[in-house]
Amino acid sequence: MYESIYKTHHPIVQGLNEAMEIAIYQEKPIKALSYDARLKDLPGRLKAALAELDSIRNAIFNAYADDKAKAQGQCMPQLVRLCTKRILKIPTEIECKEKTFRFAQQRYDDKAENLRKMGFTPEQVANILKDGIEKPCEESHKAGLAVLRKELAALEAFTRDYPKHDQRLLIGTQFENWRPENTEAFDKAAEALAQ
Repeated sequence: MYESIYKTHHPIVQGLNEAMEIAIYQEKPIKALSYDARLKDLPGRLKAALAELDSIRNAIFNAYADDKAKAQGQCMPQLVRLCTKRILKIPTEIECKEKTFRFAQQRYDDKAENLRKMGFTPEQVANILKDGIEKPCEESHKAGLAVLRKELAALEAFTRDYPKHDQRLLIGTQFENWRPENTEAFDKAAEALAQ
């Protein structure tokens, strides 16, 4: 049951994330417009809209996590819920890292091309860019993505391991030290994940 809920709701969450990214990207231009007395409330309205979008996204996360925890039975429901929330967030983090890397690479390439068009030699371009813009490191980018994918696989293996929920499957994730007696600390972690 929870798989169909995920397939139905995940595109909605992705859409909300994209809408929030666009709104955040427009935050500075909107603040610049607030000098006009008729538009001075725009930054506050944008902040309220972002908070509402975030609230909707978190409600979807929580509904999915609750359904998955119920589907998994009542064995360690807090941990299953935390893992499920993290499973939902990782694809978004991967996509964000990929977009950020592509944007940084494109920015670097554009700057280098502009300098070449201005008549600088490749050595001069490299020296100028070394001081101004750091070239994105593809190896560290791939390593970061590999860590996220490994964590996702471990969390999925753990949530599929019903009814046993072998915690050894969580080694290498942020939940590897979860214990029933420190549920309160992990509830705080759940709140942080929901933000």
